Parts: sequence; C-alpha cells; structure tokens
Amino acid sequence: MRILSILYPELKRWLASWGLGLTFEAVYVEARRLVRQHLLDQLTPEQDAWMDALVAEDDQNLEMAERKLRSQVVAMLSTLFTEEDWRKLAAIAAEGMSKGVLQVAQTNVKRSSGSSQNYGCSPANLV
Repeated sequence: MRILSILYPELKRWLASWGLGLTFEAVYVEARRLVRQHLLDQLTPEQDAWMDALVAEDDQNLEMAERKLRSQVVAMLSTLFTEEDWRKLAAIAAEGMSKGVLQVAQTNVKRSSGSSQNYGCSPANLV
C-alpha cells in the first residue's frame, strides 16, 4: 500500500516525540501493525477519501511546507487508534520501561554483592 510510505514516517516522528526511550522500537512496531490493520479493516468513507487525497497530494511533489494534508497526518492517525489500541501501546511502553529498570536493578545487585562497601547507607546513617 502506497499510503503506508506516507503514514509510517509521520508515525515514526510522532512516536519519537513521546520520549519513549528504549521502548520506542516495540511501540513503533505495534503502532505500525495497528495502522495497517485499521487501513485494511475499518476506514470510514471520509477517512478513505482523505487517504486518497493524501496520496494525490504526494503525487504532486510539492514542497513539504505546501502539503496541507501531510500536516494533518498525526491528527488522522490519532483518530484511527481505538481506546484498546492506546492501551496496547501504553502497556508495551510500560512493560519495556519496567524491564529496563529491573535490568538496571539486577546489574546493581550483582555489583554490590561482590563489594564490601555500603557507601554510607548503614541503618545508623538513615536516622
């Protein structure tokens, strides 16, 4: 589908602005899958016409600043996602973040178990 070559770069820029860090790739892969699924399954007649117009605008090879519909892609993408989709994306981001934090914690536990230093964190210093 040609429309995906227009939508995916905009989707990537939009998701990058969310500050997902290490979870970006997993969220992006799922978001791409959801966009593709929605394009195949459930576009309204208005959304379908908008997508056709977006491809037609792209065919004109206008400067990016002159592409009015291209500037509306993020708004259109956000209307494609259902509440369930948003929850999936949030869960993927949360799970990835959690795994990252736990890996850091596990690495620190391994480091500290081999060391006799407690860096001043004895119970007496916490009072």
